Amino acid sequence: MAERPDYAKPMVGWYDPPQLLRTGALVLVSQQFALHGDNREIQALAAPHSDAADYSKLDEVWIDFVADCGDGWNSTYAVASEVGKEKLELTLDEKDVVLHRGSILIFGGDLVYPTPAGQGYDDRLLKPYSAAFAKPQHRPDVWALPGNHDWYDSLSGFRRLFCTDEDFGPWQSRQRTSYFAIKLPHQWWLFGVDVQLLHDIDHRQLEYFEAVLKQVGEQDRVILVCAEPYWVEYITQPVGSSRYIKSLLQTLREKIGDDRLRLAVAGDLHYYQRLSAKDPQRHLVTCGTGGAFLHPTHAASPQSFPSGYGEEACFPIARKSRRLTRGNIFFLFRNPLFGIVPGFVYLLVAWTTGINIGETFGRVQIGELGLVGIREFWQAIHIGVQSAILSPIGVAIYAMIFAGFIVFTQSKSKMFRWWAGSLHSLAHVLVGFFIFWGVSYICMTVLGLVPKSITQYLIAGALIFPAAWIGGSIVMGLYLWIALNVFGEHANESFSALRVQDWKGFLRMKICSDGSLDIYFVGIERVPRRWKKEATAPEAGGPEHWIPHDSAAKPAKIVDYATIERSPAIVKAAGSV
Repeated sequence: MAERPDYAKPMVGWYDPPQLLRTGALVLVSQQFALHGDNREIQALAAPHSDAADYSKLDEVWIDFVADCGDGWNSTYAVASEVGKEKLELTLDEKDVVLHRGSILIFGGDLVYPTPAGQGYDDRLLKPYSAAFAKPQHRPDVWALPGNHDWYDSLSGFRRLFCTDEDFGPWQSRQRTSYFAIKLPHQWWLFGVDVQLLHDIDHRQLEYFEAVLKQVGEQDRVILVCAEPYWVEYITQPVGSSRYIKSLLQTLREKIGDDRLRLAVAGDLHYYQRLSAKDPQRHLVTCGTGGAFLHPTHAASPQSFPSGYGEEACFPIARKSRRLTRGNIFFLFRNPLFGIVPGFVYLLVAWTTGINIGETFGRVQIGELGLVGIREFWQAIHIGVQSAILSPIGVAIYAMIFAGFIVFTQSKSKMFRWWAGSLHSLAHVLVGFFIFWGVSYICMTVLGLVPKSITQYLIAGALIFPAAWIGGSIVMGLYLWIALNVFGEHANESFSALRVQDWKGFLRMKICSDGSLDIYFVGIERVPRRWKKEATAPEAGGPEHWIPHDSAAKPAKIVDYATIERSPAIVKAAGSV
């Protein structure tokens, strides 16, 4: 019989009212902490500033990269179970390929959603990965970078899990700070940087990597791993800094140099994309597919790519990503609890402005809206406008509604924020007006209730709240759908509402004995929704192992492949499979 463990969590409901409040509060508090205090400075006091983990004696090494995990059980465990297998037997260009489990696992940020609080890391990350690991003969190492969600508790949970003597489940944790350098075989290096919440490294961290760079030869090559893709427009400048001031991360990249920096890998955006230089000698890989909700791949314009780079592969492809956006039309069903917010706001507006309908302000008599039918449409509009602008409380509430939606509208264009936010709020106001009008008509004309009586208010409130629940949710979903597909805005808000748990995967790299670097992206189009315990009993004290029990699930496959040859001048890259 299909089951799942007790600690298995669903995808985070980002539009559930309690989650909306928690997220908003955490973002405000953490941003202020990031500006006025930096945990990385404290870490540096206890950490050596010139050492790098040394794997250079190995003839070859496999490295796994996973980022943006710890959201829902199905998506996180589906990736973890593939990462944990001793080897994957897959096909590439109709040839059989064996990909061995990485002896190094790199977590690339945002390891738990929505926050690290309480049992977050244990239930959403540690337990799934411990259960997925298939009886190792020798334990591999794990290295981790924090993302913005890991920073929401000032990194206390992250450091407890990865920066102490405690191991991460079956993996051995070897780091002592939230950033690290690794010396790899055949003149390869891996630098893992912590960009905190401000999209930048700190001075102590820069000093650490400057010390390590003294050991890096001119012919050596570097893999730069980051929790955010610094080449994407919205991350090009650190928060709170002048656009005329060069970031410390940019300083580090310049010190590494284009000749040595051959591959940059990052998470944060929840899809896979590989950009390659025109030579092509360098690659920029975004791989935030470890378990979090999907982000759209069709929203990015080629004009936003770094100069000299073009897209070689993405997962899912843009056509499928655009089709998934249609799910916002069914926002009400995907985010049923969100309706509490418009239900409460619409009801509050109806209550405050509705009290004034039918009353006299100076020489102005406001008509009773509930006595006006559909044939008197413009009269009803006139009554509604009068009730809004003649009430100081009503004017204040409408002003806050418009301001709130303008703030909600995320765009680099101020003009778009103003007119899109205004139109969005106007749509809610109009829907709210028609709901209030219809309910007032039912109460007064159809049921014959006395205007402004307690009975009329109770019945009207009982009808307005559910109608607003539905109407406000539909308006929100349509707005997100149009904003993304027509204007390319609200990518995060649109797809967090969809809570897509499919299109997941991870990066598996191999430094070969000849010094070349193979890069594979292993993708899963549809993760299992049903699981069952493995028939064999777990080891003493070990977690139960779960295997898929879902015929509709899709097997893992190699979606993209590229090779950087030993010679700096020769780079071969294969397109998307």
